[in-house]
Amino acid sequence: MLSNDKVIEICTNIEFDRLYIDDCNLQNHALEAIQLLRPFGGFHECANASPIQVARDVVKWLRPLIQAHIKNEPLPAEPEVIDTYRQAHNEAKARWDRFWGQYDR
Repeated sequence: MLSNDKVIEICTNIEFDRLYIDDCNLQNHALEAIQLLRPFGGFHECANASPIQVARDVVKWLRPLIQAHIKNEPLPAEPEVIDTYRQAHNEAKARWDRFWGQYDR
């Protein structure tokens, strides 16, 4: 539970700090990083990765983006694993929506 609290705190900080970034693409990447760090139920089964691995991969992706932005350099290419997580997130969200959709009828 303590690790979940820490992840929530980090995501809240990212959410707040991203508003100070003057690059819309980087803001969107930060928002997507938050979504991957605070995933829907079933995400880790779809992504086939532990929460720790997802956090490490998101940091490896986001840190170079921020560094490139600060140095006014072109943004680096996105690691393949991020697209895998993005697809897993969409799949988990669709399952989540289907599950809760049956109760909304």
